[in-house]
Amino acid sequence: MDEQEQRKGELKIKRVYEPAEESDGARILVDRLWPRGTSKEKAQLTA
Repeated sequence: MDEQEQRKGELKIKRVYEPAEESDGARILVDRLWPRGTSKEKAQLTA
């Protein structure tokens, strides 16, 4: 089993204030309120 198959279904939780990393994969905001002082561009969300 390769690394990508092992990571399938893995969920990482990060704060929106932390910078995006290439290893993050899809970034989805799951909070009800938009975080203060964070633009959509800065959050780099994919969904």
